[in-house]
Amino acid sequence: MPIWFKHSFYNVWRKPFRTALVVLFLSLVVGLFTVMATVNHLASKQFEALEGTLESTIELRPIGSLGLGGTRSQPLPFALVDEIQQMGAGLRINPYLIRREFQGQTTTFFVGTPPSAPLLAVGDPEPMDGRIIAGRVFDITDGDTPLAVIGLEVASRYGIEAQQLGQDTKLNIKGRDWRVIGIFDGGNGFTNNQLFLSMTAMRDAFQAQGLSRVVIQAPSAARGIEVAEQLAIRLSGQADVVTNRPAVALAQASLAGISSATRTGAFVFFIVGALVVMGAMVLTFRDQLHEIGIEKALGASNAILARRLLTESVLLTASGGLGGLVVAWFGLSVYARSWTSIKFGLIESPLSLPAAISILLVCIALGALGSLYPILRSRHLDPLTILREE
Repeated sequence: MPIWFKHSFYNVWRKPFRTALVVLFLSLVVGLFTVMATVNHLASKQFEALEGTLESTIELRPIGSLGLGGTRSQPLPFALVDEIQQMGAGLRINPYLIRREFQGQTTTFFVGTPPSAPLLAVGDPEPMDGRIIAGRVFDITDGDTPLAVIGLEVASRYGIEAQQLGQDTKLNIKGRDWRVIGIFDGGNGFTNNQLFLSMTAMRDAFQAQGLSRVVIQAPSAARGIEVAEQLAIRLSGQADVVTNRPAVALAQASLAGISSATRTGAFVFFIVGALVVMGAMVLTFRDQLHEIGIEKALGASNAILARRLLTESVLLTASGGLGGLVVAWFGLSVYARSWTSIKFGLIESPLSLPAAISILLVCIALGALGSLYPILRSRHLDPLTILREE
C-alpha cells in the first residue's frame, strides 16, 4: 500500500471527534437527500401514472336545458350514443332520459337509465348506487323489463315500506306496471322525489323522441379534452358540452406541486451536502498547512500531495455516504409503512442496490470536487513561507 495512502487514512481519522461529527452530519444529509430523491422519483412515476388515468367527465345536454328534462329544448338523438362509441375505445357512455311531472307543490323526476349506467339523480353529482337502503340497483341481466328504483319520498307517497319490498311491489306509471326493485335515500327531499326506470321501457311509455343527458367518462384528461372538442363541433347549436376540466386541471396542478416540492427538497439537501464536504476539506487543509510545507520542503511533488488530498476527501465522503445509506434505509423503511406510501404504493423495497451504488458514486464525486480547493492551493504554496508563519 503506498505511503501517501496510509498517510491519507491517518490524516482523516487523526482527529476522531471532529471527523466523527463531520461524518455524522454528512450521513444525515446524505440519508435525507436519498430519502427525498427516492420518494420524489417513485412519486413522480406514480403521479405520471395517476395523471394518465385521471378520468375526464363530459356531459352533453340539450342546449339551454341544464339536463332537467325540460320540454322546450330539442332532445339529443338516440343515435348519438352510437356515434360517440365510434369515436374510439376507452369511452364509457351513460345516456339518461329525464321527465318531470308536477303534482301540486311536488316535482317528481323520472330518470331512465340503461342497466349498466350508474344511477345519477338530477342535481346530485354522486350516484345513488351506494345509497340503496332496500333491494338493489339495475343489473345487466334485467334487460328491457319494466323496473324501478325509487327515492324515499316516492316510496312514502305510494305507501311502500323498505322492510316490505318484495317481488310483488309495483308502481303504475303511464298505465304500465313497474316492479320496484330498490329504494334509495338521497339525503334530501328533492333527490328522494326521483325514481329511476329501465331506459327502454321508459322510452316506450313516455314516447320519448330523444335523450335528456349523456355522461361520458374519458380515460385521461388529454383524451377528455380531445373528445369534448370534437363533440362541441359536432353538436354546435344543438347541445351544451360541459366538462370537469377545471377540476382535472386543479388535480394536475396539485400533483405537479407535490412533485416539485419534493424535487426542491432533494436539491436543497444535495447543495447542503456539497457545502459540508467542501467545508470539511477546507478545514482539513488548513490544519495540514504545516505538514504540507514540510513535505514540499522535503521534495514531495504536487502530484503526490494531490493524490493524498484527493484520497482523504474521498475517504471522508465515502464514510459519510455509507452512513447516509444506513440512515436512508431506516428512513425509507419507516416511510414504506406510512399511510401515503401504502395508499399510493410508492415504495416496494426500502433501498435498491443500484440506488445505493449511485449514492456512493455521488458522494465520491462530491469528495473529488471538495478536494479541488486544497489541491489548487497546495500547488502554489511556498514551504519556507509556511514554515516561517507556523
